[in-house]
Amino acid sequence: MSTPKVSILTTAYNHEYYIAQAVTSAMTQITNFDYKMVIGEDYSTDRTRDILIGLKERFPHKIDLLLRPTNWGGRRNFLGTLHNCQGDYIAILEGDDLWISSNKLQLQADFLDSHPDCALCFHPVIKFFENENRVVLFEPFPVKEVYTLDDLLKRNFIATCSVMFRNRLLDELPDWIHDTPAADWPLHILNAQRGNIGYIDQTMGIHRIHSGGVWSANSAMKRLQNKIVILETIKDHFGHQYSQKLDQIISQQHLKVIWLLFRNGKIKAVYSYLSKLLSNPYITTSSLLKAMLSYLDKNR
Repeated sequence: MSTPKVSILTTAYNHEYYIAQAVTSAMTQITNFDYKMVIGEDYSTDRTRDILIGLKERFPHKIDLLLRPTNWGGRRNFLGTLHNCQGDYIAILEGDDLWISSNKLQLQADFLDSHPDCALCFHPVIKFFENENRVVLFEPFPVKEVYTLDDLLKRNFIATCSVMFRNRLLDELPDWIHDTPAADWPLHILNAQRGNIGYIDQTMGIHRIHSGGVWSANSAMKRLQNKIVILETIKDHFGHQYSQKLDQIISQQHLKVIWLLFRNGKIKAVYSYLSKLLSNPYITTSSLLKAMLSYLDKNR
C-alpha cells in the first residue's frame, strides 16, 4: 500500500471485549482513498494482544500493529502511536469505542479537503454507560458549523472517537504533553491554534463509559483535579495570551471541587482547599469572584 491519506490512531489495553468490534468498524469504512489503522497494544494482561494479532493476519495491509514490550501507560502509548501515523489526516478510535457509520472517514476527509481554514473536525457521538445500560447523545452546545480555540478552552466538547485532524500541524509536540493527565484535549487545543474546528452534524460513533476506561474509572473529584492540571499547563503554554480567560475557567473548576467537597460533608476540607486556593499563583481574587458569580447564576 502507498502512503495512506488517513491514519487511524488506536490504543488498546485490556480491551478483549471491545477491540474486535472497534477494528471491524474501522476496516469496513468505505473510502475512495487508502487508509491504515495504527494500533498501539500496551502489553495487555488479557486476550487483547492475541485478538489483535489475529486481526492483523486478516488485514495485513490495513493494520500496523505496535506491540509494546512492557506496559507504557496510556499517555506514552498514545503519543508513541501518534508518532507512527502517516498521511494527510489522523482519526482517533480508542480500542473500547467504535464507529457506526461506514462513511465517517470519507465525510471527514472530504470536509477537511474543502475547508482549508479548519485544522480539525468532529461530530456528535453516543455515550454508552455500560454499567447502567444507558445512552446519551454527546454533542456540543450551542451547535455551530465552526468552533474556535476560544470555545475549546472552556471545555472539551470533542469526543475522542469523533475527531479527525491534519497531520504534522506541529513540527514537534511540546515536552509538557508527556506529563499531562490526558493527551487528547491538549492535542486538540494545540491543533486548534493552527485553524478552526469544523463540525459535521451526523452521529457516527459510540464512546463507551465503563469501569475499565482510563478516564471514566476516575472519580468525579479526580477528573476535576485532572482538568485543573491540564488547564494550568495550557495557561503556561500560552503565556499572557489567554491568561485572563483561563484564570476564570480554572477558578470555575476549583469552585466545582469546593462544591463537591461541601456536598459530601467535608467542611474542614472546604476551608483547607479555599486556603490553598487563595495562595495559588494561577488564581486571582477577581477571577475567583467572577467564577463564583457565574457559577451561582448558572445554578440558581
